This record gives sequence, structure tokens and C-alpha cells, in this order.
Amino acid sequence: MASKILGRTACPCCDHDAAHVKLKTDKAEGQTAYPYVHCRDCGIQMHTRTQHQAEHLLKRTRAEKLDLPAPAPAPEPAPAPAPADLPPAPVPPKPGRQMFGGLFRD
Repeated sequence: MASKILGRTACPCCDHDAAHVKLKTDKAEGQTAYPYVHCRDCGIQMHTRTQHQAEHLLKRTRAEKLDLPAPAPAPEPAPAPAPADLPPAPVPPKPGRQMFGGLFRD
């Protein structure tokens, strides 16, 4: 059973906002194919049976391409670091334990 995705709509059962609106493509010659809703979230399929029902469903259907996330805005460049004018501070000596009256350090 092959179907073509026409767009997306809100699921009438679980309110999932991206249920597929599909149309069967493998109908026999002379048979009318009506669109239907298939929700991948709750698994429901709701079929239209008349042209009037199909028109109402297609009015509520939005294009597939609108579901793509909006592109992220370009990040602003980070401010340049301030120049280092001061010399680095001297490293203090490691505190150690005095041994033999201060003659040696660990």
C-alpha cells in the first residue's frame, strides 16, 4: 500500500501537531482516492469518505516544508579580549614542611 504525504495537520485524537495527511497512490483505475490522516504519535488513521470531508481536511493541511525548524541566527562575534599590558605575577614558592631545623624542604 503506497501513499503520498500531502502535508501535516494536528491529530484530531491526541493533538499531536504533525500528523501526516496522506493520499493513496495505488488505487485501481476509476476509483477515487480521498486524503486521510495518519498520526505517528498515537497510531490513529482517520479516513475521509466524501469530497466534502476531503475539502475540509485539505483546508486544515499545511505544507510539509513548513515543519522544518527555522534556521538558527548567525552567532554574534565574541568581543576581543583586552590586551595584556601587565607582566604576569610571580609564582609564590610552594609551602613545604621544614625538616632538620629548616635546612631542607620536602
